[in-house]
Amino acid sequence: MSNYVIKKDNDSKEIVYMEYELEGYKFKPKKNEETVVKVDQIMIINPSLADKILTIKFNNHYQKILKLLYYILNSDDADDSNVTLALNEVAKLRAQIFNKYQAYLSYERQMTMLNKLRDLENKLKFKNQFIVNNYENVNSSRRSM
Repeated sequence: MSNYVIKKDNDSKEIVYMEYELEGYKFKPKKNEETVVKVDQIMIINPSLADKILTIKFNNHYQKILKLLYYILNSDDADDSNVTLALNEVAKLRAQIFNKYQAYLSYERQMTMLNKLRDLENKLKFKNQFIVNNYENVNSSRRSM
């Protein structure tokens, strides 16, 4: 498969196509019917740009998990299956960082992301333990009656 770099010549204002085999972060853009050019895949070669794009992507996933955590922490009817679902999402995001994003992220950014996920995981485990203990207390009080 050929990879292309599109460059614009500033003097003649023309777009020059050059074929290269390059390494970089690849992703598929969102489909938009209104565009003139069909793009199947984008490759980011600039490390700082890839770092920023992956940070945005991480933050979007992180916000979704935070909404789920907010629901779990503030809801009285949240059960351990909700906590398990959130813990699975945290594990999935951590695996993506290690497997997909690690080559393109700076070390500091990786550690920041992993620390955020560790904090979420600790809060979820605490809530899960609270739910389990509460469930055991309710069952033990029913047995004693």
